[in-house]
Amino acid sequence: MEDISEVDAVGLGCSLERFNEWQEVYDIIDNLEPNDGQHEAKISNYEKDYYRFRFIVDQYKEQPHLLDPYLEEIVSKIIKIATASDVSDDKMHQAFKYFRLVTNVRGFKLILQYLPHARISDRESGWKRFGPLYAVAAILKHGKRLDLLPYAGKILKTVMSMDWKKEPYRLARLFAVKIIQRVGEYYANDN
Repeated sequence: MEDISEVDAVGLGCSLERFNEWQEVYDIIDNLEPNDGQHEAKISNYEKDYYRFRFIVDQYKEQPHLLDPYLEEIVSKIIKIATASDVSDDKMHQAFKYFRLVTNVRGFKLILQYLPHARISDRESGWKRFGPLYAVAAILKHGKRLDLLPYAGKILKTVMSMDWKKEPYRLARLFAVKIIQRVGEYYANDN
């Protein structure tokens, strides 16, 4: 008979107790802040920051609930940067790379709760509408139909109320169309 004390306990001791790197994640996101006066220097750090951000959040794939106390702040920081009127395209792109990583680890259904729905109908700037539209389109693309179906009508109503056909920003129009198409697919497959 095999001595149990010599059997490797695979997986034991590998669980995390809390999200210890929350401040580092906040700092990485804050490095994207527009108008920080160091735009050129920051561009060279984007790749390094992305891989560090990814490494951190990937550690929580098995215990994503540990991110929950920090999700609202993380999503808020990302959306704030991505929807700033003076944000550069590269910073916006980087912000949504972070958004995608967090969504992949924690799940679209929970992340959807933290999106600033009021900004979707904000008429001040196309860029302010672009960010949330991009986020919602990504969630609808990668989300499970049955999980998102309860939100589909509200999302469609909000996008339709935006008067998206008159949107001057091509990307905002593109994502509005993608959202409408995906919501339509959700309802078409409901039969």
